[in-house]
Amino acid sequence: LDFLVDNVRPGALVISRYHAGTGDRDVSLIEVGLELLQRGIPIRYQKYNPLQTIKSFYEFCKKECGGVSVVECLDLWEEKLINQVTSRFKNLSEIQKQQKIDYAYERIHTVRLHLNLYKGHNQDDFMNFVQHLYDRNVQGVAVILSSAHASKGLEAENVYVLNPHQLMQMRKNST
Repeated sequence: LDFLVDNVRPGALVISRYHAGTGDRDVSLIEVGLELLQRGIPIRYQKYNPLQTIKSFYEFCKKECGGVSVVECLDLWEEKLINQVTSRFKNLSEIQKQQKIDYAYERIHTVRLHLNLYKGHNQDDFMNFVQHLYDRNVQGVAVILSSAHASKGLEAENVYVLNPHQLMQMRKNST
């Protein structure tokens, strides 16, 4: 991660299999994006909006969690998302169910990564913190952060691939 954020410049393309990952040890696009934002380097996510995920989580907190900390609320949100997926998609194949579960965990991990940066407990302060973080994002030429699927057709002078072993695994699973 340090090598990438030390060397990447606006106009570059960073590709990975997942946007947020599922909490494994691999570096995710969200981690790269947060690190770049903290360093004042503009970013743009291709076909993914972590701020929308954070807003959905915040709305859940306000509606379902009362005054509990955002960390406690995240545990409740995780339980709700996973229960929704397992109950709503009973008729899907195992592979399709797993894809839905992976997406739910990506959303959960997106929130968790932002919470790790925030280090507080208040729901409103968390939302303000995240909003401020993304509001500082300068418009114009930016580092593009994209999943492998969403990167099709994109061009950049410098391209970085995170976790290339994941992309190879993805190819094996699709054949």
